[in-house]
Amino acid sequence: SLVIGDRVLITVRTEKVGTTSYVQSYGLWHGGLLGNGSAVCVFLSPETGEKWPISKDIRDRMADLEGWA
Repeated sequence: SLVIGDRVLITVRTEKVGTTSYVQSYGLWHGGLLGNGSAVCVFLSPETGEKWPISKDIRDRMADLEGWA
């Protein structure tokens, strides 16, 4: 359990990258794993709100951060 003032570690990992979206998993740690979750993040055009393909540059940066390259 946590109390105000406790230090925690939050981890994030990109699990999968699709054409217009990616999946990330999260962990909350304090003397062991306290909680976890995941999110599907979708790229959208700021002009139209429609799905937008993830660029090669962003894919490459994700690969570098995750050690996939």
